[in-house]
Amino acid sequence: MTEVQRTERTTPRTLPSRASSDLETIRAIVDEALCCHVATSDGGFPRIAPMVHGRVGDELVLHGSHKSTLLAALARGAEACACFTLIDGLVLGRSALHHSMNYRSVIVFGRAREVTDFEEKSELLKRLTERVVPGRWAELRPMSPQEVHATLVVALSLAESGAKLRTGPPIDAPSDVDGPWWAGEVPLALCAGAPIPSPDLPAGIEPGPSVRALALRHAPRERTRAS
Repeated sequence: MTEVQRTERTTPRTLPSRASSDLETIRAIVDEALCCHVATSDGGFPRIAPMVHGRVGDELVLHGSHKSTLLAALARGAEACACFTLIDGLVLGRSALHHSMNYRSVIVFGRAREVTDFEEKSELLKRLTERVVPGRWAELRPMSPQEVHATLVVALSLAESGAKLRTGPPIDAPSDVDGPWWAGEVPLALCAGAPIPSPDLPAGIEPGPSVRALALRHAPRERTRAS
């Protein structure tokens, strides 16, 4: 499958030219985002929370405490909506009306399944950790069975999802183009600083390769060029 089938919920009503059902595009946005916002309506009461996520195949993996009201609702089969947004830049037009953002976004709808099998849950927690910080799992104390059992894990299919993207300069009114107002783009990017050790870290313990690689991957562009 190269595209997801559009549904009434994933068919855009404004600016449909920016929409995409391409599965590789959807996967790439989900993978690049460090967190998503997950919403549900349980018992008629809306709930939303930012959550760290992973993707295994074409399922979105979410985890948290069994005390989480939102996750518990998802585990019971409540309808869910997950939103991913990457901001690539500010688009500054010649008028306020034509200001915008360059972005990549994905919306996912559906009902999640609770992951109860111990081996599958353990593997998904590993995959989630590795997605955020590749190589980190091998540098950690292994999770105990009690910790795995204490974590609620749900998986939400990407089958009902869609992407929307904007790129490029402002689209100003033709009558404004020859005016004296500056217009253009201001690129934005996520960047990382140097790792900061925990205050209670014993002397002599240095960041492992996964941490150093993470900091380098998200290093400010100027530092990356200098290195």
